[in-house]
Amino acid sequence: MLVLSILGLQSSGKSTLLNTMFGVQFSVSAGRCTRGASMQLIPVDSSISNELGYDFVLIVDTEGLRSPELSTDQSVSHANELATFIIGIGDLTVINIMGENSPEMQDILQICVQAFLRMKKVKISPSCIFVHQNCAEAAAGDKTMEGRRCLLGNLDAIAKMAAEEEDIEGITCFSDVINFDIDTQVFYFKNLLEGDPPMAPPNPSYSQNVQELKTKLLTVAKWQPNHKFSSFSEFRLRACNLWKALLQENFVFSFRNTVEIMVYGSLETKYSEWSLELRKCAMKLQSQLHKQISNTPIQEVNQADLIKEFDKVYNQQQSNKEKYFNEPKHKETLIQWKANIDNQFDNLRRELTDGTIKKCEKLLAYKESRSEIDQRTIKYTEELTEQSKALASKLKVKHLEDEQVNEEFDKLWRNWTDKISKEQPSEKDFNTMESAAPTTDPKSKLGTPTPTAFEKTQTKANPTDPKSEVGTPTSAASEKTAQPPICVTDGSAQPTVCMNRDDSSTHPPFTTL
Repeated sequence: MLVLSILGLQSSGKSTLLNTMFGVQFSVSAGRCTRGASMQLIPVDSSISNELGYDFVLIVDTEGLRSPELSTDQSVSHANELATFIIGIGDLTVINIMGENSPEMQDILQICVQAFLRMKKVKISPSCIFVHQNCAEAAAGDKTMEGRRCLLGNLDAIAKMAAEEEDIEGITCFSDVINFDIDTQVFYFKNLLEGDPPMAPPNPSYSQNVQELKTKLLTVAKWQPNHKFSSFSEFRLRACNLWKALLQENFVFSFRNTVEIMVYGSLETKYSEWSLELRKCAMKLQSQLHKQISNTPIQEVNQADLIKEFDKVYNQQQSNKEKYFNEPKHKETLIQWKANIDNQFDNLRRELTDGTIKKCEKLLAYKESRSEIDQRTIKYTEELTEQSKALASKLKVKHLEDEQVNEEFDKLWRNWTDKISKEQPSEKDFNTMESAAPTTDPKSKLGTPTPTAFEKTQTKANPTDPKSEVGTPTSAASEKTAQPPICVTDGSAQPTVCMNRDDSSTHPPFTTL
């Protein structure tokens, strides 16, 4: 089966050409009369099928590309996707152009090349034939040879550039992706009608031109001897694979041509460099402020100085950005993305400055909380020591057994813990400080601090053990390491009692020495 498809801009005479060539009846009118793609299967007479190499011809008529009915962005994406699909499923694709030149079709072919290079898994080898309609002179082909060679040179350069961008070797010209010969695969047609409609008669030269093109298309086996025609099942599989590849590829079709893709990729790289400088500056300021807050009795962050220091780097990168957008090489292409890049850059600046100030404020609050906890620890230690001394002096004169001493201390311990639990800082105050310390981990994202070893273990302050580290839980259920005893004396040289941590109890018992 020979699959013959046609592409062209809206109202360029695609359906008329197919109707004249094969005697079919695709709808013809002004405007957007064809929607999507229409197919018609034509059987080949058995007397010539062996000579031609196929039994059927599948004709695929398509809607006009770059339709005015669609919005600009939607039209570009829709036209690129449709052109890639139609060229991909066809053994031969007629590129129908109204007039001698069409820059729009050149842009579309560039996108097709880029798409075919990206869809490496879809192994296809399409071919195309250019048809220029409404050419008044018969010698138009000779006079436009130089223009055609320039067109082919541009397509070759674009194909090579696209292959380098996609990191694909072996692509040096346009024909390596889409089979095309500038000398034998370009046709020039006369006008369809002689004079003005509706009374204008058909132009006989147009029919002769169509017959020449038809002969060229149907004898493809002669000028492409290695071409293999597909069966119905193979065509179905090829169309399905190409359709899946088109659905997965959602980047390249939004651009007008390969130059836009290249310029956009370069812009992304530059924006990454500009934003990286801002992030490095923010991390440097965070590190400096962290050291300043940790080592000096600072009470608040001077936001004006911080923003001033940050704006030095921001203004430098802003200058680099404006210089890049004003470069004359791709200035017209870059201008369409400038407003979006400016907004992103301003948002990044605001995000980094606000994030740095917020982290410093949290660190200051964290430092204040730590200072308060240290003061509470000293207070609790002194209070427990005084109460233990008083109890030891009181019990010493009674000569009680160890069990009785422990019971008395149990009462003291419970009363004391009940009292300080009411004074304990709320857990909410502590949890807000868990992410206050800035990170020094270069792999972590800016704005997501890496918790320190202290913050990973901290849950809340436990003042029940005066020897425990502040912020580390020391309940008997979770603490399994031995703690040094607290020895209390009654004023003599020898200690009277010592409180030792017992793993099986909730308080340190008395041991009489």
